[in-house]
Parts: sequence; structure tokens; C-alpha cells
Amino acid sequence: MPPALVLPPPGELAGDSVGRAAASLVAAVLSTLHEGGPFDEKLVDAAEEFSLTTGTPLDAIAYISRLRRHLLRLESVPRELTDDVIDAVLHAVVARSLAELQDQALTDPLTGLGNRRALDRDFEAESARAARTERPLTVMVIDVDGLKQLNDSRGHAAGDE
Repeated sequence: MPPALVLPPPGELAGDSVGRAAASLVAAVLSTLHEGGPFDEKLVDAAEEFSLTTGTPLDAIAYISRLRRHLLRLESVPRELTDDVIDAVLHAVVARSLAELQDQALTDPLTGLGNRRALDRDFEAESARAARTERPLTVMVIDVDGLKQLNDSRGHAAGDE
């Protein structure tokens, strides 16, 4: 019979939502060991949830380091599993960071609308779809009269308003 599960108190890793997510991740690790199962979706989901609570990627690194030390102290967790868990968390953090960067690269921060890069990407995809479905493609362009003059005379902050 497997040993009883001993879950860490959430505050042991951090006294906030990160601590709760870390405790949940550790619980998933211990549960996987207890059940004798492989590294599964439950563990990946817990790793992703942990990565979402850590804030910026730099914050995540500090928390990941703390989580790794905690897992290494648990005698019931093999080092290979600790490495797999840390890899999963790092993968989740990197994936989230890349998604955020892509969103920032394609979005105007003022309006939240797609920018020129997004237009280029979407126009190419929509043109291909229109050709494939033999349907027309309609493009609408809006030009705000006098915006350049307003920006030049009163500054971009006035134009942004």
C-alpha cells in the first residue's frame, strides 16, 4: 500500500495565491506518485495554473526556484519527477510569455485594436480564404480627417483623446 499523502500547507511556499497554486502543484505531484501514474494532464494543468499566478516571467523564476527546493526536500518525490515538474512549469511560463509578447506585437495599446502587423497577417489569411471559397473580400479603410494636424499642433496625447 502506498504511503499516505502529506500535503504541504499553502503558506509554506508563499502566503498568497502563488502559494496556493504551488501547494496544488505539489499535491498533484504527490497524488501522481501515490497513484503510481505517469506524468499526466493533471500535473500539466497544475503547472500551467502555477505559472499563471506567478506574475511576470522574472517573478516566476523566483517562485520556480522556491518550488524546486521544496520538491527536492520531499523524500517521496524522485529527482527525475522534480525535474519534469520544473520543466513543465518553465514551459508554461515561456508559452504564456510568448503569447503575451505576440499579443503586444499585434495590438495597439491605446485602442486594443489590431495594428499594421495584425492587418498584414489577417489580410493574407482572409485573401487566401476568399480565393479558396470563391467569395468576395471587402476591405474598409477609415481615415480621420485632421488627425495629423492635431497631433502636430497639440501633441499625440491630444490626438489620442
